[in-house]
Amino acid sequence: MANIKDYQVFFTVMEGDKFVPSNICCDMTSRIAGAVRFDYLDDAKDFCKNLNSERDFKIVRVKYELNEIEK
Repeated sequence: MANIKDYQVFFTVMEGDKFVPSNICCDMTSRIAGAVRFDYLDDAKDFCKNLNSERDFKIVRVKYELNEIEK
């Protein structure tokens, strides 16, 4: 993999141990693949401002590692 760091970062939103889904028609999910993702913390904060304030949402930083797999 050329010109890619060994890891990358994004931000997402959770309630308890479930992720807020990227598709608003779906239920909360335990799979990060279906989670809403943001490149910037400020975007995640803006998104949270529009969520129900009576629920306990949290922003989490996700750091993931890229590993090339042999064919």
